[in-house]
Amino acid sequence: ADGEVVLLFPDGQMLSMSPESTLRIDEYRFDTQDLKESRSTIGLVEGTVQIVTGAIAAANPDAL
Repeated sequence: ADGEVVLLFPDGQMLSMSPESTLRIDEYRFDTQDLKESRSTIGLVEGTVQIVTGAIAAANPDAL
């Protein structure tokens, strides 16, 4: 595949995958009322990604 995929998450996180990449989203929980309880667990299986973190990482860096 020659295309690139961009994923936009509700907390503002943006993830761009290059061609031939495989990604696994294990957990994504975004609670606007309690950001400390929000989580984002994403695994790169192969390839390359670029990530711009959002509100989850800003409020709770250990949640990534």
